Amino acid sequence: MTPLFLRVAANTPGTSRAHINHQVYAPARRYPTRPGSVYSENVRVLSVLLLLWLTLLPSRLTAQQSSIPASVPAAALQPGTLLAKVVTTAAPEQSYALYLPSSYSAAKRWPIVYVFDPSAHGEIPAALIKPAAEQFGYIIAASNKSKNGPWKPAAIAAQAMWNDTHDRLVIDDQRVYFAGFSGGARVAAHLAQSCNCTQAVFLNGAGFANDSPPSNRDSFAVFITAGLLDFNYSELLGLDTQLDTLGTPHFLRRFSGTHQWAPPEIWPEALAWADLLAMKTKRRERDDAFISAQLANFTAAAQKFEQDGDLYFSWQFLRATAATFAGLADLAALQTHIASLESNPAIRVGQKRERDDHTQQKALEDAVYNVFGPISSPDADRNAVVVQTTQELALLRDRASHEKNSDERRVL
Repeated sequence: MTPLFLRVAANTPGTSRAHINHQVYAPARRYPTRPGSVYSENVRVLSVLLLLWLTLLPSRLTAQQSSIPASVPAAALQPGTLLAKVVTTAAPEQSYALYLPSSYSAAKRWPIVYVFDPSAHGEIPAALIKPAAEQFGYIIAASNKSKNGPWKPAAIAAQAMWNDTHDRLVIDDQRVYFAGFSGGARVAAHLAQSCNCTQAVFLNGAGFANDSPPSNRDSFAVFITAGLLDFNYSELLGLDTQLDTLGTPHFLRRFSGTHQWAPPEIWPEALAWADLLAMKTKRRERDDAFISAQLANFTAAAQKFEQDGDLYFSWQFLRATAATFAGLADLAALQTHIASLESNPAIRVGQKRERDDHTQQKALEDAVYNVFGPISSPDADRNAVVVQTTQELALLRDRASHEKNSDERRVL
């Protein structure tokens, strides 16, 4: 089936390209538009000031740039080598980082993950995903132009990357995926909603755009990664609940971290999850050995939470695992273990903890907004408002840096 970003223009026969209709994107503006939804670091409520005062507080990268080859001509594309900058043929101002598995050849079609970093550093997520892409045989293409900001440049960057990879490579259009972090996650989700061309999205540190929430019209699955100290943690928990209500295939993967791309050890689970869903939907041939091995891996990951003393996280992980493997494997033993955990009082304690965390976080955000709110009034002393808000945030930031209790740090 020809993939679409809402509409298809005439192309060379045999070449399938997605075309973005820029009119579906919101007017040019800083994105996103809610507290806890801005690319930044440390204190969650700091997003309030970053949202309304973004030009004064630049964001930072969450990973160090690796030593990857610079811009290369098309002839130099080599499987097994991560290229930091592949310039698109049709639009020389556009580029993307590219990784082809070492076994890549034109003899078959390959799954691909299109990646969107909020700071337009495609090589950073590409390097994180590379080991898993090599293991599972995925192409990684990560835009160097899409970044936090107006929608139209992100749409253009996505279009250019899609077209160029489809011109150069042999892609399995039945196994196309989008991934993003922070504002890039919202780009990935919005693009997925705007087309019929992706099977799943990998959302790191943020969810859907505020004006395009998930719905039962969405035809793709969602893999969510959330650092336990991510300032968007509560948002991602809410997204998990929304998707559960909608019946959308999804998986929430917590990890020890902040607002960041999922670390390399999470990506084998993400791509394995995508492969398992592909088997369920007949997009990939069933592989019983693979299914058994991955069920053992996912069960071991849940047991790690249990060994660390968090039965609630283990129980949630096992429930998501059972949903993923339903119809693929015998889950009797797994379901028995889930039922035994469900009767443990620690599960109710964990549920209450997360509800309380959300309530406390919202109260902190509201307090900062109340201080900053008068900035829009024509009679406001804007300098005084900014000073007062900065002081309020400094206090919260200091509190977060000295907080020893992990639950309290998650709220802050």
